[in-house]
Amino acid sequence: MEDSEKADGAESSAQTRPKRSRTGCLTCRTRRRKCDEGKPTCQNCTAKGFECRYAAAFQILGKNNFTPEVASKVEYTTLKFISGKREEGTDEANEVKDRHETPAERSPIVTFISPVEAKVTEAPQSQEAMPPASSPSTDSYEFALHGLLALGSGTGGVVNAEVNFSPRTGSGDNASMNTVQGEINMDQIVPTIEDFNAEKNVENQIVEDWRSINVPSSVGFEEVPHERVLELLKHYRYDVATWLDICDMGQTFGCEVLHLSTESTSIRYGLLALADKSLNKSEARTPNIALLADIFRQQDHTLDAMHTALLDVMTIAGNVCVDVSKFWLEEEDAILRNSVINTLFLEIGNNSFASSMYWLLVRLQLSVALMSSFTHRIPLQIPITMVATRTFFSGANADDVSQYTHDAVALCVDAAMYCQGDEDKWLQQRYAQTRADIWGTLVRGFEKWFTSRPQDFQAIIELYPRDGRRSEDEFPTLVFSSGAAILANQLCHTGMLLLLQNKPRFAGQANSNSPFMSTLWHTHRVCGIGINNDRRECWDPCLLASLLVAARMATHQSQHIIILSTLEGIQKLTGWDISHHLNNLRTEWRLAEAW
Repeated sequence: MEDSEKADGAESSAQTRPKRSRTGCLTCRTRRRKCDEGKPTCQNCTAKGFECRYAAAFQILGKNNFTPEVASKVEYTTLKFISGKREEGTDEANEVKDRHETPAERSPIVTFISPVEAKVTEAPQSQEAMPPASSPSTDSYEFALHGLLALGSGTGGVVNAEVNFSPRTGSGDNASMNTVQGEINMDQIVPTIEDFNAEKNVENQIVEDWRSINVPSSVGFEEVPHERVLELLKHYRYDVATWLDICDMGQTFGCEVLHLSTESTSIRYGLLALADKSLNKSEARTPNIALLADIFRQQDHTLDAMHTALLDVMTIAGNVCVDVSKFWLEEEDAILRNSVINTLFLEIGNNSFASSMYWLLVRLQLSVALMSSFTHRIPLQIPITMVATRTFFSGANADDVSQYTHDAVALCVDAAMYCQGDEDKWLQQRYAQTRADIWGTLVRGFEKWFTSRPQDFQAIIELYPRDGRRSEDEFPTLVFSSGAAILANQLCHTGMLLLLQNKPRFAGQANSNSPFMSTLWHTHRVCGIGINNDRRECWDPCLLASLLVAARMATHQSQHIIILSTLEGIQKLTGWDISHHLNNLRTEWRLAEAW
């Protein structure tokens, strides 16, 4: 009886409980008071003297809210630029019927068309003559190309703002940017430098396919599939050019060479051949892009000295990508490397493009000098003694950062050549000093470089075991902010390590108590930098060779384990096969332990 009464009481209380209102003023809702919802001011707020505010009729979603996207399996391979206005006489109804237009395709800047949709669109045009196509808006082209080239930069630098990525780079071109409208399809038209001339009518100009510009009509070849071209260009931009430009803040290979590839077929196929060697290694692909690159180069009579040197540099870099161990240990292309580096050496003072190629070859030559037993002579323009009189500041411009990196590279080059012997008096003639004096000059140059490093070249994280870092290998944790800083610091310690291992008998004992004169300290620093470098764009052949040189100095088993693990990770990260050198390291360490 009592239970039924309680149940009836609960039901009656639930029925009489007032329904909670969500339209009251914000003040009453905050104070948890009943609001009569009077407008513009409710009775409670009037009586208490509070400010009466009501919520807006709409609500703005917060930044953590998101709208789920609809999964799509459509792959977009064709890029189409759309101007703000459509040409007169365009039948929009037929366009909507032929292809389903998405909101992204209605953008005034760029649209993407799937392969299936592209075929449907092109089918009606095959029956009748194609209407004259016009070039895209320069604003849209510059925006899209600049965005492509700016993404993926891993060197810590910024794309040079002075570089004009627009196709209209010729001097004297004063055509208005708003006069060029219409739409562009990569399979049909792509603007080139030669196609933009102030004396011509840009609107009525038809531009050829970018893959067929300057192609000799007499050459018969199997065309490279469009999808493969896109794959190779992407790999070059984000995996190859990043280590080529590791100390080049202007990104010569990532930006300028890509721009040149739109002007020259020889350079374009040379670039694709380099990317193909890096991506596919020894895998046979059809068509053979390297063979096509050689054909175009032989038949291109417009190449100047710098463009010819660029093709040679890309060939040498391709050999590195195919087999870095063979590049180090065999002297197959030594004559080519020496010829190109001597040619560029004469131009580095007058041409920044030549300077970028020269220093890339210097780094590659340095990697060979560190790993092979052959004697190498690398011409350097500025004597290293000039380092002592040069000053730099934190936040310096790109030229200062590059120059400071080049000083460290040049110091390491001289140290490597010093350790190979000086029977031909190469360094003695350069420095006009005895061999013992040259050793002291190089040591002071390294020490001056290290102590006067600007903030950009100092480690952002530097921890040693004495700082509480628990580690059996005793290697420090060294992390830098850019690839240029990693390259310069690691080569500085590598050069000092080589000099201390080849110290002459009559050299002075200055600063003998300093850690800078300790081979163990430099070995640990090189290994610490390498172990904590896990970025693909911050590894190049001379850094890898530097780590292999320092690895031979490791003595403890825990150090061997972490070094082998690091080298295997680098091999997987870069795709460079160094299994031969890993086996040699294991053999040397095994013999040392048995001894």
